[in-house]
Amino acid sequence: FGITNNQLKADTFVQHIKRHNIVLKRELGEGAFGKVFLAECYNLCPEQDKILVAVKTLKDASDNARKDFHREAELLTNLQHEHIVKFYGVCIEGDPLIMVFEYMKHGDLNKFLRAHGPDAILMAEGNRPAELTQSQMLHIAQQIAA
Repeated sequence: FGITNNQLKADTFVQHIKRHNIVLKRELGEGAFGKVFLAECYNLCPEQDKILVAVKTLKDASDNARKDFHREAELLTNLQHEHIVKFYGVCIEGDPLIMVFEYMKHGDLNKFLRAHGPDAILMAEGNRPAELTQSQMLHIAQQIAA
């Protein structure tokens, strides 16, 4: 995957976030582990009282699912990069277990590219999204490859 040794930390410390600091706002979708919600998270960043985050919940509380959850949290803690959505930590107080991520208001890259690519212009009804230029698409591809 192109991960070098200097990108992985020897000792992994996954940040634990208290459940009372997470306020769910609305459902955004559903993934393999469970539902994903838009939430407000308090006391996460020293410069802001609260920030919008995306939280991923674990629907299956089996031992194997919990092990996978913790393994993914450790991997995400180690995998910090400017071109990857920021992982803030987990909440393991009670159920469901929760992972807390940076909120991307335009969705993931796939959704953004589909909404602003040439096909989106052809399929748009009413409000047409601004199409990305070739230069913008090349810049995005270059950032992904970096």
